[in-house]
Amino acid sequence: MFRLKIILFILGAMFLSVGCSNNEITVINHNDKKLNLRAEDSYILENITNISSNIRNFGSQGEDRASKYLEDKLKEYGYITEIQPFSVYKQEFLQFNSSKYYFNLNPFQSESIGESKNIIGKQSNFNENKKTIYLTAHYDTTKDTIGVIDNATGVAALLEIGRILKDYELPFNIEIIFFSAEEYGMYGSKFFVSKLTDEEKSKTIGVINLDMIGEKGAGEITVYTSSKYNNLMSIMMKDYFKGKFKFLNTINSDQYSFYMGEIPAVTFSNEDAKVFNGDKQFEFLDVEQIKYTSNSIVDFLLVFDNLNSSNTLIKSKKLDLENSLVGKLKNFKLVSAKENLINNGFSSEIIYIYLDEKGSRYELKEKDGRFTNFDKYKNINILDKENQEMYKVVKDKYNPQKYKIIYRLGNCDGVLVSDGSLQDSLNFLDNYYKSYYKKTFGEIPSKSIK
Repeated sequence: MFRLKIILFILGAMFLSVGCSNNEITVINHNDKKLNLRAEDSYILENITNISSNIRNFGSQGEDRASKYLEDKLKEYGYITEIQPFSVYKQEFLQFNSSKYYFNLNPFQSESIGESKNIIGKQSNFNENKKTIYLTAHYDTTKDTIGVIDNATGVAALLEIGRILKDYELPFNIEIIFFSAEEYGMYGSKFFVSKLTDEEKSKTIGVINLDMIGEKGAGEITVYTSSKYNNLMSIMMKDYFKGKFKFLNTINSDQYSFYMGEIPAVTFSNEDAKVFNGDKQFEFLDVEQIKYTSNSIVDFLLVFDNLNSSNTLIKSKKLDLENSLVGKLKNFKLVSAKENLINNGFSSEIIYIYLDEKGSRYELKEKDGRFTNFDKYKNINILDKENQEMYKVVKDKYNPQKYKIIYRLGNCDGVLVSDGSLQDSLNFLDNYYKSYYKKTFGEIPSKSIK
């Protein structure tokens, strides 16, 4: 797993007939053909053993052997395969904080530092008229590990999911991708997403990524998003799994490339996953956890339908205000907080409404700042340049008596509108900013909003 220090819906009538036992779920498809839809230990162990027989850093012979194994497995399961080759270039890691620069594949205009490849598999019944869910895992390693945990576990789980669903016709396409060069700035997934057309993006429902699952003593399996803001996939999973998995944010694996490409994405990973070097890693495997995660994802996909209900669901949910940017403010009452999906559901915005003692209303709309270009705002007031904290009063071009205050606090971009005076709004935002700063850094900021 690449690590950077960067600071369901309402189920409609089910289209499946599902029978359960302790050992398997049998689903009857449109041809009344019964399929055993459970992961098996033997396949998981066989795939982990074969995949982790070599170090697989990008451009190596080990990567070549692993990619051939994965391609052959997908073909064995009846998938239509494609090899996506790409050159790897030196990266500027500051670009990871901005969607504007993230997909610059060669920021230094340098010579290639290696060649690599992604392995893609489409179901034999792939239908261009359907939308697609991508199932992904990286198969590469760093140069000093055979990568049993990171990430033969995720690859083996994805192969099992692919094997289970190979003959099943769902109301959407399944596309499996094994990425390489994840350990170098998620380069393989960055390349893949950068090559998606607008039409392909519009036909994408979301992404489920698997990275470092099934490690003994590494905590429970957790579903991660790329920011504190929910997306279509995380909302639907929270509603479906109902406490089965923990949900957290800010993990950096291949789901991040899709997120920066404005595609809903999540990653499954152990909460306390560790980095392993050397070849003595098999003793840390938890095959039951891998199997449990694989089966859970299969079950989720089998009932993943009724996409139109997601907006209704998110608008009906109350936010946990303890996890909000600020929460309660002195002398102001927080009267509501809600969350709305943005665009195709790749992220969401949070809307807070406060009232002061005079009854004046303050509405804040906040979203991830990595998708806002603040370069267009001239003469912005800098509060803390290092931590990207700034604000600006913007007048309505049609009515100079009206205004809004735009602001950035870390990775959060916001807009404040109020029916109070401009000075009251500035005082409110100053209070808000100081509460945020103290909650984040444990101290009062040196500058004020005025």
